[in-house]
Amino acid sequence: MVLVSNVLARFPLSVKKTLITEVTATLHNNQDFALLSSMAHMRWSMEVLGQGFALPLEDLAIAHNASQVYTQWLFERENRPLAFRQAEGTLDEQQLYQVMDMVLVFFLHPMLV
Repeated sequence: MVLVSNVLARFPLSVKKTLITEVTATLHNNQDFALLSSMAHMRWSMEVLGQGFALPLEDLAIAHNASQVYTQWLFERENRPLAFRQAEGTLDEQQLYQVMDMVLVFFLHPMLV
């Protein structure tokens, strides 16, 4: 699973922040688990969430919210999107875990120390 397309690279910063904020809020408060029903949907959403970690430091709250979505997906099995649930036991699931673990370790660890 490659998540380096940088889909938002050429968007103005204000647009990036709005997109990331809205997608993150929707995913964090989502009870429609079919919203992300395919691995393509998962990859797109993870790309957008990941872009939150590249925002300037004054937007740290956006990155924190994105990390909460990853944390929820990792530790609250019942709150995982449909595509994540359907990937159970597959290489896709392993790749999802690897990406989320990497993001959380590199983003959260320095903040917790």
